[in-house]
Amino acid sequence: MFAAGKARREATATPPVPIRDAPNTSFNTSLTARRSFATTQLALSDMKEVRHAHDVTVNDVVLGTVGGAL
Repeated sequence: MFAAGKARREATATPPVPIRDAPNTSFNTSLTARRSFATTQLALSDMKEVRHAHDVTVNDVVLGTVGGAL
């Protein structure tokens, strides 16, 4: 028997239901007139320059940019 499996069966805490138990944030509340939306465009050449400077993938650069914006 694996220790992880035993621990899972013996756990007394239950995981939260993601939608119901999530705290209110600007992303999961009712839509109102106060909600705003913005977009921008970035040149692929700029993304590739960052990619080469940090030795990562273009996907890494995009995810980092989007995560930083949030």
